Amino acid sequence: MEVIVISSDAPAAVKATAGTYVLVATGTNDGAVINAAIDLAAALQARNDTSPAGAAQLGTVRLTGGRFNITSPILMRSGVRLTGAGWLTELRAVNCTAAGMIMLASAGDHMVMVEKCG
Repeated sequence: MEVIVISSDAPAAVKATAGTYVLVATGTNDGAVINAAIDLAAALQARNDTSPAGAAQLGTVRLTGGRFNITSPILMRSGVRLTGAGWLTELRAVNCTAAGMIMLASAGDHMVMVEKCG
């Protein structure tokens, strides 16, 4: 299962596809929207109780192309993969004063992946 975050500068027709697993960024505090998507994706691992012990069930958050203005850190949670559309996806730190723009949500979080596609 994948959660998609659409940038605020995407065409209106693309934004109209928003739903439970498709979120639209606001263009101001996009880190909050990305974090909400990560929270949705992290729960995917726990819901798959029919998997055998040790099965790797990763939730994926896919960012569309476009600019995402990050004012607070993106907090990665266990079992989540964050991916973009290669050079078409821009994460721009806007008044983000945290130690990093992408961080673990807690010291206990693990098995995260951040990658670009394309």
